[in-house]
Amino acid sequence: MIKDYPLKIELPINEWQEVMEPLLDLQDNLLQMSNFASTTDLLDCDECTVFHLLRELLHLGLHLGMFQGEDDDASIQSVMNVRKRRGVVSSTTNKRKKKILKRKDADGILLSLFAQLPEIMENSSPNEQLIKLLNDILHFESSEIARRVRFVSDAQKLVDLLVYLIDEKNALNRIQPDATRKATLLALDVFARAPILPSSPFLHGDNKLHPHPWTDGIPIQILSQTIFAGRILDRRYIVPVLVVERGFKGKDGVWLVSGDAGGNDLPMEEWRQSSIPSSMRAQVMLGLAKAIQYFHSMGIVLHGEFGSNDVFLDSALHPKIRCLCSFSRIPLEQSSKAWFSPTDNIFSFGCLFYELFSVVDTKPSSSTKQRRHLIADRPYKYVWQLIQECCAEDLGNRPTMDEIVQEIESWTID
Repeated sequence: MIKDYPLKIELPINEWQEVMEPLLDLQDNLLQMSNFASTTDLLDCDECTVFHLLRELLHLGLHLGMFQGEDDDASIQSVMNVRKRRGVVSSTTNKRKKKILKRKDADGILLSLFAQLPEIMENSSPNEQLIKLLNDILHFESSEIARRVRFVSDAQKLVDLLVYLIDEKNALNRIQPDATRKATLLALDVFARAPILPSSPFLHGDNKLHPHPWTDGIPIQILSQTIFAGRILDRRYIVPVLVVERGFKGKDGVWLVSGDAGGNDLPMEEWRQSSIPSSMRAQVMLGLAKAIQYFHSMGIVLHGEFGSNDVFLDSALHPKIRCLCSFSRIPLEQSSKAWFSPTDNIFSFGCLFYELFSVVDTKPSSSTKQRRHLIADRPYKYVWQLIQECCAEDLGNRPTMDEIVQEIESWTID
């Protein structure tokens, strides 16, 4: 059923909700298991896991199945209803609540946060008390806090809060250094335990700059991870997902509509065709190396067909990425593993570097072996040496993104 979506599933919204309730109950029970620390706790079979099946069904029903319906308001409401389900506050007795709230540990702070979230998030922006509680939470390891989120509704509330504050960077940056990065890591760890997406992509907006269709064959788990990354990652490095829509300009299917708020992004594929000094090309590639380095540091791997059509430059020529991706925190099904490898990202970076200096299209849809033979004309010496290292046939000889950034920063190119 999952592999055939969206062509063969046409359930009304109310029926999706009926199907989701027992699955959400099962997910809540999993979250409350003491030995369910992460998604890797469930055993793999040859093709999938119980975890994969549950996640895909929940993503399908909560976030993607709604695009089969005609009532957008009902579709959005089905997502928002997750917040109203039973959570830690409603499931804890008053006597126990009083004891926990007196404590200054992670459980006490988190319970205080959830006790305030429903009213504050529905009626106004977070107040200073809520931001202070989040500040206290961010002093703990993100994985430790994520393990204490034991209800899907609490996961939804926490992720919605984190996304709101990540978008409003001033609110986070003033509470502690590197708060935005810590908030992003926490959101990723919560997502790895509970298959929820931020509510914001499903609220329709006016920015429609880079529509990207979800074509047949892309697994639901990859689509959901790409949407999540497009909402929470640092916008210095990613083209954000602004809206998820059913159909776009008369075309069928589910579309990820991404872009910057000012509409100034320029596709790298177009930019590289113009006459550009070598020093500027190297500077752009350094920016792209730092963007991929950021993705890898957050445990996120880009799709194997990552190419110049997935890179956009802002008005200051800073590269931003829009590409299918996967999270190392979430085990992939066997059929998807071949498409997501950090070493393939290194190879794609080498191909893009060659493209930028030679204005040759290395066709990312071609195999690694086919693309290696395209690299014939040698550009600048230092560039060519790095390209060779990135495209080395032996995966163990390819540099890491940290090493690539360090290498390019040492160059002096006129």
